[in-house]
Amino acid sequence: MNTTITANPPALDEVCRLVGFSRSHAACLAEHGADLASADDAFGHRYFGFLLEAAPPLETLTRKLGSALRALIDGQQRHHEQLFALPLDAAAQDRAAAMGRIHGKLGLCPSLLAGLSEVRVRAVDQALHGLRLDEAVQGELREAARRRIQVDLLMQVSACRSLAPNTVPATATPARSLPASWLAELAGMDSALTPAVVCDSAARHGLSVACYALPAAHRVGGAPRLLPDAALRAALDAAAAGQPWHGEGALCVGAPGAAPRFALLAAGLDNDAQTLAQLKLVAALLANPAQPELQASERLTYVSQHDLTTALPNRQRLLELIDALQVPERWLIVVALDGFHELNARLGHAQGDELLRQCARRLDRLSRHCGGTARIGAARFAVYGDSAREGVDTMLERVVAALTLPIKLGIEAVELSVSAGIVVDKGERSDASAMLRRADLALIRARQGGGGGWHYYDEAMDIEIRRLHKLRADFALALQAGELELFYQPKINLVSHRVTGVEALVRWRQNGRFVPPGVFFPAIETCDLMRRLDAWVLAEAVASLERWQSAGRKLSMSVNVSALSLKHESFLPLVEGLLEHHALEPDTLEIEVLETLSQQEAMQIAGKLSRCRELGLRVALDDFGTGASSLVHLQQLPFDTIKIDQRFVRILIDSPENEAIIRSMVAYAGHTRRRLVAEGIESQAIWQRLLELGCEDGQGYEISPPMSAETLELWLEDWRCGEEVAA
Repeated sequence: MNTTITANPPALDEVCRLVGFSRSHAACLAEHGADLASADDAFGHRYFGFLLEAAPPLETLTRKLGSALRALIDGQQRHHEQLFALPLDAAAQDRAAAMGRIHGKLGLCPSLLAGLSEVRVRAVDQALHGLRLDEAVQGELREAARRRIQVDLLMQVSACRSLAPNTVPATATPARSLPASWLAELAGMDSALTPAVVCDSAARHGLSVACYALPAAHRVGGAPRLLPDAALRAALDAAAAGQPWHGEGALCVGAPGAAPRFALLAAGLDNDAQTLAQLKLVAALLANPAQPELQASERLTYVSQHDLTTALPNRQRLLELIDALQVPERWLIVVALDGFHELNARLGHAQGDELLRQCARRLDRLSRHCGGTARIGAARFAVYGDSAREGVDTMLERVVAALTLPIKLGIEAVELSVSAGIVVDKGERSDASAMLRRADLALIRARQGGGGGWHYYDEAMDIEIRRLHKLRADFALALQAGELELFYQPKINLVSHRVTGVEALVRWRQNGRFVPPGVFFPAIETCDLMRRLDAWVLAEAVASLERWQSAGRKLSMSVNVSALSLKHESFLPLVEGLLEHHALEPDTLEIEVLETLSQQEAMQIAGKLSRCRELGLRVALDDFGTGASSLVHLQQLPFDTIKIDQRFVRILIDSPENEAIIRSMVAYAGHTRRRLVAEGIESQAIWQRLLELGCEDGQGYEISPPMSAETLELWLEDWRCGEEVAA
């Protein structure tokens, strides 16, 4: 079989270039096209079903064709098979033109041919499902077949339109010629042409171009009431009557068939010299579907049920579709695009929307045969289906493979990482909202590892989420009921043993027992309770410092503040208000920032930390060494102190390789004149080794555990007395 595009006339080369049908696509079809063609022997029946909904009505076709209708259906089956099994050459062009002329004589307008192409695309998706091909090969074959269908569509549209001059009623207004300068400009544009670009270009040449979208334009009866534009009204009147139309460059797009897609209905292009521009307009409208303009009630219904960026069903419509899926076993996959917000900020909202649309088209193609796809969040999609038609494991693999293939945006190819949560309803008949909630829970679990993974829902997640919500509710009450308390862990100079300050740590006493920080912090760190806690801690810390200063005790205090609080607009006013009402000595309050904050978060808080230093506060980088961005943060953020993560320090004796890391930290701190504090000193051996490595400040249980304010007063006296005795 020929694996190249052979003997192409120039027009065929141009169509292939427009559509993007390449030699690699031709080679893919040469290898697998015959299998694809033989996998679907029922396309003729699909074609007949399409005619049942198309204009003109079936009885008109029957009257025109008589017994030849059966031959037309058989011929369409043959054409569908030849489309993929035979090479794209002059003979293929002739076959497409012949089919287009047949459709033109039957009164099928170009928009209906676009609808027929959608029928072909769905047939290909179903046929691929039955072929045992590698996922990557299946994707390549799907893309090659889709582009081959587009080539056939443009050839048929061209042939169908060529009949128009001979079928214009005698009373029709002759078409005005379009300016040659505009046609030349269109011919010079690339295949990324969009309807907006076409309209802008036409306006520059003095043309009145209207680009509208109408659902099932061939059946519109009240069109003049919807669209007052006279030229467009004439087009719709003609289309409703099954007649060709010639206008003054007005573009009209429609949505024929069950799967809404939009195509050229009329463009005022009616002579052979304008074929290239005509094909480009068709390609532009096919590649960039417009939203349908509906009557008022229909428009409200559409908007309430669909996402207007991707034209996919929205969350509410998704729930209705899942509940309507009456099958023994249903599944739902919620998939999120990791890092989409950063991508959107970098690429711009227009490119971000295009990225979402391309993802939507990929998922829609994958899921049509067994269920569907919806957009349920800024960067989240839901794919649902019937296990009898497609297993959830197989669909999950296909979804991940489809979304992680590079997406072309202009000159850039974007590669995505995705996370997914999956739930399967095995006959329990859970309502759709419960399924969606469970899939969301599974997605949260999948993203806890940093993204790029997936997780299946299990009942333990419901138990965990109930525990989490109860914990948050209890903590909110604890904030109001005074159950929280600040404990303090001393920091000392490891050489002189002088107490240099304390770190404030939160303790929650509930029913006479302490709730471990490791239990309640994970529950609140991503919600507004974290900000409320930070505000409480800062207020308590400042009040404690003022009391100590009034009592003559000079002691500095460090306070951990979350990135959530630092990013919030209320943070600086809170700090400024506290300092205004409490007279603190400079450098006595230190803000500790976790090293694990992201690059984007670091950029957001840099200015606020600088302002804190201007107000007389110090800034520390906590848990240094736990993340990949430590050194970047040191360069970007105005830190006075670096705190070595206790996980390095605790195993210092057993893991001598950590010594090199600590040595480098000591050298860096000395070079940049920053203070270095070691956390997690839990033995004299660690204390001594840190001194040998050059680290002179630290804290840990070998020095003292965290303690209440009252106990701290006693400890400070004991520590001072002990040091005096030792001296």
